[in-house]
Amino acid sequence: MRKQLLPAAVRKVLCMTESLYERIYRITRMIPCGKVATYGQIAELAGILRGGHTVGFAMAACRDETVPCHRVVDRFGRTKSAFDTYSSGTQRALLESEGVGFLPDGRVNLSSFLWDGDPPGISVSEDSSVNHMVK
Repeated sequence: MRKQLLPAAVRKVLCMTESLYERIYRITRMIPCGKVATYGQIAELAGILRGGHTVGFAMAACRDETVPCHRVVDRFGRTKSAFDTYSSGTQRALLESEGVGFLPDGRVNLSSFLWDGDPPGISVSEDSSVNHMVK
């Protein structure tokens, strides 16, 4: 089950006051060390229907070092060469330094390291006021 971070009314207000890329970067900053999120997952949390490519464009355009772009992978757990800024394998090396595990074929082990969508340090229970979406 995937969780939306904010109630619908709050998300609607944020959409009007916050730029699209700012919203994507804010959500990306919530991914805890040792976890990854997919482009589609970030898009869903940002309220962008079928917006995985938009998230990819935002990650590629990001120059803010406070945004952990390296924690975003494709839906199969593959890293992207666009994040290999220093040399081949930079994104993988950064993820491994945070404890993220990889499968023998080079993909992130999403079954163990995929972020659940909750902000770090906050556990959202089923009976909270936060909306929940079924996968």
